[in-house]
Amino acid sequence: MVKTLYSEQLGAGPELVMLHGWGMSSAVWAPLVPDLSQYFHLTLVDLPGHGRSAGYSPDTLPEIVDALSRVIPDKASWLGWSLGGMLATAFAARFPHRVNALVLVASTPRFVAGNGWPAAMPVEVFTRFVDSFVVDATSALKHFVALQFAGSDASRGSIRQLQSEVVNLGAPKSALLDGLSLLGSLDLREEYAGLKCPILSILGECDRLVPFGVGCDMQAINARTQLEILPQAGHLPFMTHSQQFLASLESFLNG
Repeated sequence: MVKTLYSEQLGAGPELVMLHGWGMSSAVWAPLVPDLSQYFHLTLVDLPGHGRSAGYSPDTLPEIVDALSRVIPDKASWLGWSLGGMLATAFAARFPHRVNALVLVASTPRFVAGNGWPAAMPVEVFTRFVDSFVVDATSALKHFVALQFAGSDASRGSIRQLQSEVVNLGAPKSALLDGLSLLGSLDLREEYAGLKCPILSILGECDRLVPFGVGCDMQAINARTQLEILPQAGHLPFMTHSQQFLASLESFLNG
């Protein structure tokens, strides 16, 4: 049994921690690493139950935050995509002195819609996906990947390649269900509202999982939120709009 999260470090420069989303691993950042490692010292983490942390599954959000705290630098900027952005938000709320800045990509303080939070995935849609994952995890994962490219001009080959990579990661089904439980239950609006660090929210105009309208709600609860909406981008703007994404990221972190 693995007793710690997998992480790796590379590059040189200011510290930047990178957290991937549900169903993926830190390998999803591979297209960005050659550019970012020229300017930043990167710490790439595989989240609990994912990638090379597949054998490590802490049970609660505080335990996950504690696990992250043990494998990352004492102080860094954070880049979190989707679920990774939610966990980065939770970390920044718990350890504000360790976070210089927060970049949230296709991420939101609350993934499902609720009272006062309409710009999010309807609960019934999320529940149907969880049910489909329980019945046929492979098909659900492939559908999930396809949804992330919705609205972009990604080729079928790119979609199929990522689908294959995700299916072949070998993450335990129980761990992925734990991740879905987090996505469906986390409500970090209060924590997000209290953040004092600079925040950049990058959203895709065509995102089917995290609607771009949530950006205005995020600004409403925390005025430090700098919002950028990428036209014709879905849930994977760092893949489909990599140059624009990198320019925005580097401008924000170096500004």
